[in-house]
Amino acid sequence: MNELQQVIIDTVTRLQGCKMTQLVCEIPQHILTKYESEDVMATIDQLVAIGEIIEIEYILPQMDYRVKSFLLPKDTKVNL
Repeated sequence: MNELQQVIIDTVTRLQGCKMTQLVCEIPQHILTKYESEDVMATIDQLVAIGEIIEIEYILPQMDYRVKSFLLPKDTKVNL
């Protein structure tokens, strides 16, 4: 696991879930400067794909034109 992946997993776990904007704000600047924004988003997508973090997508009634998401630590149980 590379440094960015570990920081993302640790941050999502420490925050007990977060939106992507909050996640990016919480990643230390010295790490963010090493990566392009596309790399950060691709890393998040990879971590979701391999089950290291969970992404819940939702659409708000006031913004039905936009899909939003919330990230949670792996093994989180969700009740709807």
